[in-house]
Amino acid sequence: MNIIEVVKKENVDKKYTTWHKGKERTVKVVKCHGENYDLVEIVQDDKNGYKDRNLLDIMYMSELVKLEFEEMINWNKVKTDTFILVSNDNKSWERALFAFCENGNVYAWDNGKCSFTCAGAKVLATSWKYAKLY
Repeated sequence: MNIIEVVKKENVDKKYTTWHKGKERTVKVVKCHGENYDLVEIVQDDKNGYKDRNLLDIMYMSELVKLEFEEMINWNKVKTDTFILVSNDNKSWERALFAFCENGNVYAWDNGKCSFTCAGAKVLATSWKYAKLY
């Protein structure tokens, strides 16, 4: 998604990830003035936990419009056997069925199986570094 698709009323408080200068950044859409919306980075603060920082404070508009954004998924709310794409290198993606999320890691059933054919056995699922909804 580009910035125009992200910064909309229906996306207020949704979180997205993007990459800028080799660093992954977590951002969210916020309402600022009237019907205007903005994109802020969620930054960890040693004193207060987290704070928001306007993306235009750290990059030029010409950089911002080139970024691609991906909505962050709460994997704990994804239903078992949902179609997903998985990867360990973020380049080549495989189709899979979602198994579960544990300790922040996304697991998919092995070899195209599903919860029915695996009888829900966690040992028949593999953890992946990257995952997204299909």
